[in-house]
Amino acid sequence: MGSAQPGPWREGIAVAALDPFHGYATALRTSLLGVTRVLDAFHVTWLGFAAVDDMRRRVQQESTGHRGRREDPLFTIRRLLCRGADNLSHQAWERLLADLVAVGHRRRTDRPDLELDRRPRPAAALCRA
Repeated sequence: MGSAQPGPWREGIAVAALDPFHGYATALRTSLLGVTRVLDAFHVTWLGFAAVDDMRRRVQQESTGHRGRREDPLFTIRRLLCRGADNLSHQAWERLLADLVAVGHRRRTDRPDLELDRRPRPAAALCRA
C-alpha cells in the first residue's frame, strides 16, 4: 500500500495514539509496520465509563426486572460510580456504599466469596475476592 510520507519518516514512528475505531488500527497495521498502537486517555476513560454503566444497567435489570427508576439504589449512584475516589466526599462514600449494600442484599449472587469493603478506598477496590 502506498503512503504520502517517505519511508524514513514512517520508520521514525514508534508509537501511534488512536481511537478505538477498528479501521484506524487496520490502516496503521498496513502502513506503519511495527508501530505500537495505543489508545488516548480520553477514549480509555470513555470505554471504562461505558463498561461500568453497562454493568450497572445489567445488574439493575437482573435484580429488579426493569430499567433504572429514581428510587432504585443503582440508579441513584450512577454518577458516583464514574467519579474518582479522590473526588468523593465522606457523605458520597457513605451513600455509595449503602446503596451497593442495599443492592447486594436484594440480589442473589453467584460469587458469595465477594464481600463489600466498607473502608474508604478507590472504587476499584470496593469489591474484593
